[in-house]
Amino acid sequence: LLPFSASRLKSFKNNKAKFFLDYVLGYPRVSNARMERGKAVEFGIDQFLLKKTSMQDCIEVAKNYYKSATNFFDDVEENQKQYDMIEPMIEQLHNKFLFFEDKKTFINNQIRIETLIYGCPFIGFVDYVYEDEQTLYIIDLKTKDKFLLTNDDKLQMAIYKKAFQEKTSKNINCSFLLATGKEPRRKDQKVCEFVPFIPDYDYIGEAETHLKSLEHTLKLANSIDDLKILFSPKLDDYEWKDEDAKKNRQEVWGI
Repeated sequence: LLPFSASRLKSFKNNKAKFFLDYVLGYPRVSNARMERGKAVEFGIDQFLLKKTSMQDCIEVAKNYYKSATNFFDDVEENQKQYDMIEPMIEQLHNKFLFFEDKKTFINNQIRIETLIYGCPFIGFVDYVYEDEQTLYIIDLKTKDKFLLTNDDKLQMAIYKKAFQEKTSKNINCSFLLATGKEPRRKDQKVCEFVPFIPDYDYIGEAETHLKSLEHTLKLANSIDDLKILFSPKLDDYEWKDEDAKKNRQEVWGI
């Protein structure tokens, strides 16, 4: 199970049965069109930030990435829906980064972080990091259908901030860059914006609580069969809509 990560923590707190399948039993993690669209958009933006590729080339690279990654997906309608979001998302993000980069130095993308929470080693990869003389800027890219951040998004950022605070004396500015690829229907409607991370809650304390819960659960179990019972699935969870996930659930729990 170690090192832990924000994604593993999210899996444990939201769907313990999937956590058991993915991280305890080691079943291959099931992807979907939405996930691959997110990766494709990020890959396209990386070309701009790392190579200063034109926006149109970024779009083409991202679309080709997506086509390759989803070649064997069966849901044609969903595939097309996610594919159509790539171009407007990259256009939005490209323009936001052009203004953001003023007087800042781009450090790198996918910067690995390490920290400890409740004595448990955590790792993660920060999407983009910039700096100026006094401040380190941490950016977490989010591509979503709706302009909405979740508690899980903020918990992940809190872990990133903790890791950087342990490594630098600079001020740390954390923000999400959230893009929907949509056109605003109202003047006040947000579709692509930098959203500051505001630590309005003890997110690290929440992470510690979930780790304590996992520790207690593991202590209760003497075998994998015990864990199967402790991590029994909720059948109405969204993630079971995937046929491969259902097949894995049937194989482990018989339901």
